[in-house]
Amino acid sequence: MSNLGGSLHVFLHPDIRFLNEHALKDVLDQIRSLPKDFGVAGIAGSPKELVANDRIILTTIIHGDHKEHVGRPITGPTPVQTLDECFFVISRDYWKKRPFPPKEGWHLYAVEQCLLAQKDQRENYVVPAAIWHTSDGKSEDFRYTLQVKQLIKKYQAQTASINTTVKRWPTRGLGAKMFVNAYLIKMYLKYLLKK
Repeated sequence: MSNLGGSLHVFLHPDIRFLNEHALKDVLDQIRSLPKDFGVAGIAGSPKELVANDRIILTTIIHGDHKEHVGRPITGPTPVQTLDECFFVISRDYWKKRPFPPKEGWHLYAVEQCLLAQKDQRENYVVPAAIWHTSDGKSEDFRYTLQVKQLIKKYQAQTASINTTVKRWPTRGLGAKMFVNAYLIKMYLKYLLKK
């Protein structure tokens, strides 16, 4: 976490690399131009509305060893439902009001901050960035899905789905429960096979 300019808290993974000397400043300048009551802003996110219920990643970052482009590029600040944890920003004042809720594990904390912001009638945004996320997402495991289950239970009254950069997670009805439980079993079996 960093507090830049006295008004923003910046959270980023240690495997984030800036692709030029102005990359961080460019991201923060775009975020500072957002409405003052924005919720959370970041560099990779998923919109509220999806096409054919499919996952959508909005971003200009590259990731992985091969520096691959992922998702759909954006040209300016774009509203999203949730953001990826690799890099996100919250205003200092809003952070004081809404610090991270206590939880086990380290998955989905930016996603939950975004859901809390929406509950507070704030908009979340993704902005273009000249950034390389050296990870390719292989850290996801069954613990991620356990966190998803908790978020579904907590926010199902607020939203019919939680759209993340990993998946769209329906929150209501038997189908939603079956979907997340099937994914949990799949991820747990993958975990056991790796041991």
